[in-house]
Amino acid sequence: MKKKEKNQSSWNNNLYVLKQLFTASKLRLPFEMLFQVSKGVTQTLIYTVLFGSVINSIAEGREFTKVLEYILLVALFTAANILFQSWFQESFLPRDNARIQKYMLLNVYAHAASLDIQQYENPDFYDKYVRSLDEAGTRAGKLSSSIANAGGLLTTVLYLLFIIVSKEPWTLIFVLIPLLPGWLLGKKKNKVSYELYIKNTNPTRWTKYLNRIMYLKEYAKEIRITGIYDVLTRKYDSTMDEIIANEKKYGRKTTALTLFMDFMNDKVIYIGILLYVSYLIVVKKKLLIGDYLIIQNAVVSMTWRISALINSGLDLQQSGKFAGLLREFMETKPLAYAKSKGETPDLEMDSIEFKNVSFSYDGSNEVLKNINVSIKKGSRILIVGKNGAGKSTFVKLLMNLYQPTTGEILYNGKNIQEYDLSQYRHVYSTVFQDFCLYALTVGQNVVMDNYSEDRSPYIERALTEADLMKKIKLLEEGILTNVTKEIDDNGFVPSGGEEQKMAISRAIYQASRVIVLDEPSSALDPLSEAKINELMLNASGGKTVFMISHRLSSAQYVDEVFLIDDGEIKERGSHETLMKINGKYAEMYKMQQEQYALECEA
Repeated sequence: MKKKEKNQSSWNNNLYVLKQLFTASKLRLPFEMLFQVSKGVTQTLIYTVLFGSVINSIAEGREFTKVLEYILLVALFTAANILFQSWFQESFLPRDNARIQKYMLLNVYAHAASLDIQQYENPDFYDKYVRSLDEAGTRAGKLSSSIANAGGLLTTVLYLLFIIVSKEPWTLIFVLIPLLPGWLLGKKKNKVSYELYIKNTNPTRWTKYLNRIMYLKEYAKEIRITGIYDVLTRKYDSTMDEIIANEKKYGRKTTALTLFMDFMNDKVIYIGILLYVSYLIVVKKKLLIGDYLIIQNAVVSMTWRISALINSGLDLQQSGKFAGLLREFMETKPLAYAKSKGETPDLEMDSIEFKNVSFSYDGSNEVLKNINVSIKKGSRILIVGKNGAGKSTFVKLLMNLYQPTTGEILYNGKNIQEYDLSQYRHVYSTVFQDFCLYALTVGQNVVMDNYSEDRSPYIERALTEADLMKKIKLLEEGILTNVTKEIDDNGFVPSGGEEQKMAISRAIYQASRVIVLDEPSSALDPLSEAKINELMLNASGGKTVFMISHRLSSAQYVDEVFLIDDGEIKERGSHETLMKINGKYAEMYKMQQEQYALECEA
C-alpha cells in the first residue's frame, strides 16, 4: 500500500510540474512531442525500411524509376522533418528554456519571499530551498523532454511492431527478453541516483558557499591576514572528499547495473536475432535478403527503443521524486498564520500592544519572557540592553517576522495575525543592522522598488536628511550611479558610514507612520551617530519610532527607554527618570559617557 501511494505521489508531483509547464509555455510539450515522433519515424524509415526495401525491389526486378520515386519521396519527407527538427532545436528550444526557467524561478523567489525569516534558520528548510532552486531551473524542461521522448519512442515502437509482424512475428520474442530485467534494474539504478543526489545536497551547498567566500570582496582582507584561509581550504578539501566518496560508492552500483543492462540489450538480442533470421533465409528460404536487413534493424531498433521506453518510464517516476522536492518547498507554508487575504491594516497607527508575549527559538530557552507594553501613536521608543538580550527579537515579533511562542501582539486593537501579512509589514519603514546594498542605482537602493524620474525629488530629500546627498552630488551620474563595482566599474563604493546613511534614507523615503531602526548607526563614530540619530528622529515628525541601540547617546531625543535584560523589560521610562532610578540603565549610560569622552580626546 505504501509503495503504491509513493508511486502515485510521484506521478502527482509530475502533474504539478506539468501544470506549471503549460502555464509557462503552452507550445513546449506539443512541439517537443512532434520533434521526438518525427525523429523516430524518420530514423526508422531511413535506417530500417528504405535500404531493405530498395534491395527487395531490385531482387524482384521492379523498374528503377519506381525505386527512384520511392527514394525521392522518403528524401522529401526526411528533409521536411530535418527542417522542423533544426528549427526546434536551434531556435525554439533555447528561447523556450529561458522562458520556462524565468517563470519557474520567479515563482520560487516569490514563494521564498513570502516565508518567514525564522524558517531560514532551520538547516533542513534551507536544504529544501537549495534543492528547489536546482529543480526550478530545469525540472519542467526535463519533464517535457521525458514525456515527449516517451511519446516518440512509443510511436516508433508501434511502427516497428507493424514492420516486424508483417515480416516475421516470431522475432518479437527477442524484443520481449530484456523487458522485465530492464525495468527492475532501471528502478534500482534510479533509486541509487536519487540517494546520491540527496547525500550530496549538503556538501554541495558547502562547496558553493566556500566558492562564494573566495571571490566576495568583504572576505578578501581577512583571508589574507588571518589563518582562516587554511581553515576554509581544509573544509573545502574535506567536503570535496565527501562528494568524491559518495560518487565512488554509488558509482560502483550504477556502473554494474548499466553494464548488465547494456549486455542484455546489445549483445544477447543482437546475436540471437542474427542467428534466427539467418536460419530463415539460408535454411527455410522464407525471407529475401532485404527482409533480413529490415527485420534485423527493426528488431534491434525496437529492442533498444523498448529499453529506452522503459527507462523513460523510470525517468518519469524518478522525475516525480525530484519534482517532489520543488513541490514540497512550494507548498511550505509560512509560520505566520496571517492570511494572504486577511484584513488590510490602517496605515495610521493608533496603538501597539504586547500582551504576555514570550518567544523561544528552540522551544525551551526563552529569548523574551512575558512582555507587556503598550505604545501610543507618535511615541519614540529606544530599546537598549546588552547583546543577546532580545532587542532585535522584539522588533521582529512586532513586524510579524517571528511569531510569539505565547501571548499576542495587537495593532490598533487587533491581533496582527489577522491582518494581510504583506500589507501589515508595509506599515513599517525599517533599517536593520544587517541591511544589504544592491548592485543597482543609488535611487533604486533608496526606493527599493522600480525607479522613475518623478521620484527623484523625494529620493534627494531622503538622502539630504540622511546627510548623504552632498556625496551623491559629486558622483558623475548622481542618483543614477550604480552602487558597488561588482557590475559597473564606475560604480559608487560607499564607506561603512555612507552605507548606513543610505539605509537610513530608505526609511525616510518610505514615509511610513511607524519607523523601526535596528542599530542603524552602529558603524559610525559617536559624534556622527549622535548627528544621524538626531536627524532621523527630527525627520520622523509625529511618527512612531522604535530604535534599537547598544549606544545610549540618542536617549535624550526619545520619549521612553525600554531596558531589556535576560529577556525581560527590567527598566522603563524617560532618560531622566531612569537616571534618577540609578539602576542598570544609569550604569550603562555613565560607562558610555566615559568611553565617548576618551574616543573624542583620541
